Amino acid sequence: MLQKSSDNTDAAVLRVADGGWFGGVGLLPLNSPNLLLTSASENWLGEDGSNRITIIDPKSGAFVGQIQMPVAGKGVRQLNPNCAPYDVPWKSGPPPAYAHDAPSKEFGCWPDPESLALGKGSDGKSYLFSGNAGTEDVAVMDLAQALKGVPVVEIAPRIPVQSGPFGIASSPNGKLIAVTARESGREDFEGNTISIIDVDLARQGMPGAESARVQVGTDDPKGETRPFAVAWTPDGKQIVVANFRANNVSIVDVDMAIAKKPGAEVARIALTRSDKEPARPKGVAITADGHYAVVAGGNNTIKASATNLTGTAFVIDLQKKAVAATVANVGIDPCGVAILDKAGK
Repeated sequence: MLQKSSDNTDAAVLRVADGGWFGGVGLLPLNSPNLLLTSASENWLGEDGSNRITIIDPKSGAFVGQIQMPVAGKGVRQLNPNCAPYDVPWKSGPPPAYAHDAPSKEFGCWPDPESLALGKGSDGKSYLFSGNAGTEDVAVMDLAQALKGVPVVEIAPRIPVQSGPFGIASSPNGKLIAVTARESGREDFEGNTISIIDVDLARQGMPGAESARVQVGTDDPKGETRPFAVAWTPDGKQIVVANFRANNVSIVDVDMAIAKKPGAEVARIALTRSDKEPARPKGVAITADGHYAVVAGGNNTIKASATNLTGTAFVIDLQKKAVAATVANVGIDPCGVAILDKAGK
């Protein structure tokens, strides 16, 4: 990838792994065993119709297994009361095809898992969490059972959030999960909150699993900020939120949020561009020392111009709670962002 001769070619692509379903969105690497978890959230005809998370061997690209999320039954929310019947795990026959785009009242049958995160229970086990755009909730799954090949591994009722989630991340100790309420698939509505989920309460299906819901990016309860992604500071004390529609970044104090204290959003940092175009922040990453956050943003201009590089990286000083630098011309519509240390890790 670092060779200039590879630019605009597929020379650096080692392999393309079949996700076993459609519309890949979330990607979560496991260290032990060395595997990839990939979620599917959109079908080939529209934006709805998935209940799959695939397990892939990154070395060979081999299909290792696949989680099938229930689409009906105990603990499962179906926002559309007219959902077609569907066997989980799938036995035979073609699955129902959904050909609608959002927003549509037809949404709400399928979970449509987006981003993924791993939580750690006090029982020593790891649990897989998915933010579900279709049913506007969060699912908790037994990872060990999934790695054994069990197809249905949800272990507790799903946890409703304000709107369809996208970004999700676990705290450094794995005890908490932060998830955004990005947008609804059923109506023209974008959320303005993040939820903090207690892993132990969630895995046991206990009340209060959503430990906190914090409004971000606006003072207006009806304001739509479209929180896109979240990242935790290394000490686990703060959560940084990119608010796409509001063109700002929020910093949330975790202890204040869980204690239900007002003002848990301790900072709101406006993002601006020299060309006056909207910042549209999306992905967030934080340096290992917790000093800076890097936020990827910029409008998607690919249909209008493939040369109008509106992609931007905003560097935020988390101690000063201010923008420290802005890097322009970072491609078009960057979403994810990662930070390497000097050793390249």
